[in-house]
Amino acid sequence: MRLAFLLFLIFASTPHLASQQSRPATSKKPKSATSEQVVDARIPWLEQDVKWIITPEEARAFKQLTNDEEREQFIEAFWTRRDPTPDTIRNEFKQEHYTRMAYANEHFAPHDTSGRRGWETDRGRIYVVYGPPDHVEPHPKQIGDSTYSAETWHYRYVQDFEREADLEFIDECRCNKFEFTVGAVDYQKVRDTITPPRGGPKTPQVRFKDLEEVVFVKIRFSQFQIAVHADSRKLTDASTFVPLTVAMKNKEITLGPEQGIPPTRSGRLEIFGVIRNMSGRIEGIFEDILGVHEVKLEKKISPEEESISRNTFALRPGHYRLDIAVKDVNGDRLSTFRQGIIVPDYNNAR
Repeated sequence: MRLAFLLFLIFASTPHLASQQSRPATSKKPKSATSEQVVDARIPWLEQDVKWIITPEEARAFKQLTNDEEREQFIEAFWTRRDPTPDTIRNEFKQEHYTRMAYANEHFAPHDTSGRRGWETDRGRIYVVYGPPDHVEPHPKQIGDSTYSAETWHYRYVQDFEREADLEFIDECRCNKFEFTVGAVDYQKVRDTITPPRGGPKTPQVRFKDLEEVVFVKIRFSQFQIAVHADSRKLTDASTFVPLTVAMKNKEITLGPEQGIPPTRSGRLEIFGVIRNMSGRIEGIFEDILGVHEVKLEKKISPEEESISRNTFALRPGHYRLDIAVKDVNGDRLSTFRQGIIVPDYNNAR
């Protein structure tokens, strides 16, 4: 009974979307240029990127918008309302959301001809909304004369429902398409799964003002080597997942004097980066701190090992410019990095 009730809570939380089928990015246009036609350009974001987390009120408001500028402002405010640390430039909620979608695509996509992506499946939906379960128990499931693969996901605590949860999925098609097992339940009205925080957005504060100035004034430094790598994977018809890594060998990081008990030498890197489109609009911005510690009488830091900063972004297909500044605090050294990023259009790839 607990399982069935939880299933209802999850799927009833977004009735305006749960009853709809995912529509393609290029839906059939009406004969005249109506507001509905204009909205079609952003349907992939509405019905794919945020399908499992947007509220009915937000979806209705988005559909009333009539131009790209309003929609861009809406999307920015959508993520800002969910940012757990609005005073910083990193939006942990947005980054975690798209990271979960990428994971779901890689692990939960059915091996059939449906073309469904991992985030669209039952397991994908739960993973995107609630994250990884505390425990996964694979087991066989007997249905009639047949035995199928099944999984039970156990969550010790689900904050939205203030209870633990056990969710069972069965792969009846034997194609990695694990679906919920749903029992009978008396449905009742419940609150939305995700309720945006109240209050207006705050202005994010940059911690590393000196690095911000270096990046935006386009000053170039090359006092040590850093390695930067950007990858891309399709997420939805509107967004591409772009993992970005910044790495530096530990031998390049300056260690300070010994402090504490046991005596420890520490190094610190400060990182600031920005991704802009070709018109100069900022599409992504990030800060990070990397620290290394070498404790006396213990194993020393391997000079060939790397300290790595990882950030993820959801970008549309197109060309971008990446600018990064990295500061070796103890060594008072600075290096910058600049390169172009091409995000492929997977929708039109042949």
